[in-house]
Amino acid sequence: MTEAIFNTEPIRTVDGAFIEELKRRAEASPRKRFRLCMHRDAGDATQEMVICVQGDSYFRPHKHPPGRSESYHIIEGQMDVHFFDDEGRETGQVSLAAAGQARPFLYRMSDSIYHFVRPRSPWVVYHEILTGPWNPDEVVLPAPFAPDEGDEDGIARFIAGLAGPRTESGTSGGR
Repeated sequence: MTEAIFNTEPIRTVDGAFIEELKRRAEASPRKRFRLCMHRDAGDATQEMVICVQGDSYFRPHKHPPGRSESYHIIEGQMDVHFFDDEGRETGQVSLAAAGQARPFLYRMSDSIYHFVRPRSPWVVYHEILTGPWNPDEVVLPAPFAPDEGDEDGIARFIAGLAGPRTESGTSGGR
């Protein structure tokens, strides 16, 4: 089952009804996520997506090669982004929430840093922008210290070892 659709329109908008459609598709997906790719194809220089994730979905920690940036803008819900050094030690985190809450709603990472997206609400809907083009074998560098998707015991241990409460500003650690 596919977990994404690509934009085919010259002008694309997203409203609340479409977010509900993304949620329905995410709910039906084995990995509990679905995305609208606002760009036309994987070769575009800017990869821009609206991603809908159920709270228990696991994204394996990864980093992107130097020269690529990534931004998240929270539309609905809350999530943490944890950062790690090359040995797998957690170096910090940022807690994000939709605008109007006491946390940042937007973040950008401009360096090649291992990171892990952790949903903190039943649903998270966010707008992601990633430098393209998209080739998963070149753009996503999986963290060797992190469990693969499907390793439920490993994932549970990994998540249990993450840093605890966030500060009022929404950050913890060095980033």
